[in-house]
Amino acid sequence: MNNGTGRLRQRRRTLAIPITTVATALAVPYQRIRRLEIGQRLDPDLALTYSRWLTDREQKSSSLCLADTA
Repeated sequence: MNNGTGRLRQRRRTLAIPITTVATALAVPYQRIRRLEIGQRLDPDLALTYSRWLTDREQKSSSLCLADTA
């Protein structure tokens, strides 16, 4: 497994986001996301888009946690 793309999978799982949700949001088949995550498909553009999408979700999740403690 490619460390960079494997990290995408780890980040997605940490956020408890189903792979089908990612696929729908990025308008690609879920199999394409799965292959990217396990390193069977090299697609730097998709990997970057996916990473940015996850970063947005992580920031939203952090904002919600901070709001809960205020």
